[in-house]
Amino acid sequence: MKHLSVKSTFSIAAFSIAALSVLLMSCGDGSKDAAESSGNSENTSVASTGAPAALEADVAAVEADILGVRLGMTPDEAEAALNENKPDNVRLLPRTWSSFDPDHSSGWPPIKADTPGAFVTGLRAIGPGNTHEIQISFAKPPADNLVESIYRKEHYSSLSDRQTSLEVYRQFLIDKYGPPTEEDKAGAILLLKWLYPSGAADCAPLKSNLPAKRQASSYPDDMGHPPEKCATALIYSLTFNGGIVNNMEAKLVNPGQEYFHRKAAMAYQADLRRKAEEAKRQKATNAPDL
Repeated sequence: MKHLSVKSTFSIAAFSIAALSVLLMSCGDGSKDAAESSGNSENTSVASTGAPAALEADVAAVEADILGVRLGMTPDEAEAALNENKPDNVRLLPRTWSSFDPDHSSGWPPIKADTPGAFVTGLRAIGPGNTHEIQISFAKPPADNLVESIYRKEHYSSLSDRQTSLEVYRQFLIDKYGPPTEEDKAGAILLLKWLYPSGAADCAPLKSNLPAKRQASSYPDDMGHPPEKCATALIYSLTFNGGIVNNMEAKLVNPGQEYFHRKAAMAYQADLRRKAEEAKRQKATNAPDL
């Protein structure tokens, strides 16, 4: 799939199991997790026991994309799609990696594909002067290491000779994705949202006058519905001045899936640390000097 023809188309310390649900409430964007580091290897395999089958909607069946990247893609598939569809002036950065292996989870030395337990956490691309950015986040173990969310933003200079009115930009989005499920226009921001499948629960209520990055929270109290009922949400925000779009943001995610993945990842890492600490205690048999 090609991008819009307007050319601007966009940790974790050891915890007791009892504290996991508290930590979850403060967990934020996957890119803030500890032990992330960049690497260049193409090996993306990671052992997986699979994520909890709690979400009712089939996220991988959603055909909506951002620059050709869809939810459920492997790192290789996502990178190939982004390379094919990104604007020519957008540069792809090395993948970021992490590991839950207790001997490597500090992030130093830098984690690469051959680090024990390594998995891809993110893929990022940027344009000149950071006017264009794409962030792709991947699910962590025990879930399969597949695309979990996609975010894109782009700034359009008022000095550019390639400007797009709000009406024209909106129509391009409708031509690509179909009629939106919901629209909200407040202040200088137009929000458009699509839900997949249409019958699933809307867990991403639009927050007026806020850009796409701050929409579709994976915090359960923000969803308004049980996480397992959530539809996948695609949200675009168009910030405009004088009827001309000067900023665009887009986000594609299933809030419920993101919630379940992060909850499982925290429990998974806590269990690995507990087992490593127990193994260390079992080996601590040296006689003390008395």
